[in-house]
Order: sequence, then structure tokens, then C-alpha cells
Amino acid sequence: MIEFPHISKGRSKPFLDITNLMIKKYIRDLRNYNDPVFQNVEKFAKEINYPIIDYVTGHLISVLVNLGRHKNIFEMGSGFGYSALWFAKGMSGNGKITLTDIYCDYLTMAKSNLSKQYPLLTINTFCGDTIQTLEQSEENYDCIFIDIGDKSLYPKAGKIALEKTSVNGMIIADNVLWRGKVVESEPDKQTKSINIFNEQMMAVDNFDTIILPVGDGLLVSIKKY
Repeated sequence: MIEFPHISKGRSKPFLDITNLMIKKYIRDLRNYNDPVFQNVEKFAKEINYPIIDYVTGHLISVLVNLGRHKNIFEMGSGFGYSALWFAKGMSGNGKITLTDIYCDYLTMAKSNLSKQYPLLTINTFCGDTIQTLEQSEENYDCIFIDIGDKSLYPKAGKIALEKTSVNGMIIADNVLWRGKVVESEPDKQTKSINIFNEQMMAVDNFDTIILPVGDGLLVSIKKY
């Protein structure tokens, strides 16, 4: 039986939604993307109250991967594979993706979802410490996606990702506006770590970095040289 340790028990206080829900719905309805595999994963995530990237964020990362012609992707925190479906879509189902998570059952689901939708995709899975897995990898990657549940690890993850990204490749990080908490006067530990990560990424000369107010905040950083 699969256990879901990340099921939310509710929030202690309201958070700032950085994008209007009606605008999100408008954008989604324009696209009218009704793929059953994507929809089933979305439905499942909603049922167990598991956080996944929103539709607009997913579509954006798919477009970015397509524009960059990226074919080798590493995910830091894959959950049960919703973001990976969007990355694979951007590769037209033809490339390689490495999935990592501390929950092995999630990775089993992720690989199953991906292989059904994109049978030609090469899928590697590693259960355990995602930062250590990337650090010990002998490869560089076209795209590294940071979406670790413990946001206090973002600065360390960012440092390793900077070293492991190919020239003209990119780093993408989700939750970098963290429900608007990044502007609070007394941020908590995880928010402080996200602020450090954002500043760290903006300060790197050989990467061109921007933060987009999409979903919960999306950082996109392209390696220039």
C-alpha cells in the first residue's frame, strides 16, 4: 500500500496567491488541453492534497525545453511524475529524464505514468538523496529542475545544479516566490532559504536568470558559457 507523507493538514494562515485564479482558468480554457494521463495525475494529486506544479507552469517548462531542444533532464524532486510529463512533452517523448525522490513508491508511479505516455523516453530513477545523486553523477544535463519538498535545501541544490548544467542548458526552480512569503518582514527558515537561493542564482555571471510570477514563482536560469 502506498503511503502519502506529504498530505497537507491545512495551513495555519492565508497565503498570497501571486496569480489570480480566474486568470489561470482563462489561460487553461484557451488551451483546452484534455490529455487523460495528465488529467488523471492532476485528479490524483487533488484527491490526496499533494502539491504539484500548476498547468500554466507545466506548459511553460514544456515550451522552454522545446525551444532549447533539450534532451537530457534531471529532476530534483519528482513526486509521482506530473512535472516530468510536461518535460517529456517538451522533448516530444524522445530523450532522457532522470527522476529522483526520497519516496520510492512515488517514483514507481512516475515511471509508470511516463512510460505509458511516452514509450520511447529513456527513464532513470533514483530513490534517496537527490542532491547527492546529482553531485555524484558523471553527466552534465541540458536542464535541471529543482522542486525539493524541503525548501531549506534549495541553496545547496542550486550550487550543485550550477556545476552540472551544460552550456546553453538551463536550471528551472519551482516555488521561488513561496506563496508570497518571500516578501514577509520576518520570514521562516524555509522562506529564508528560498531568498538565499534566489539571490545566489541572480548573482552568477555565467547564467542569465529571471523569476517569473507563474504558479508559485518559477526561476529560469540559462547557462551562457
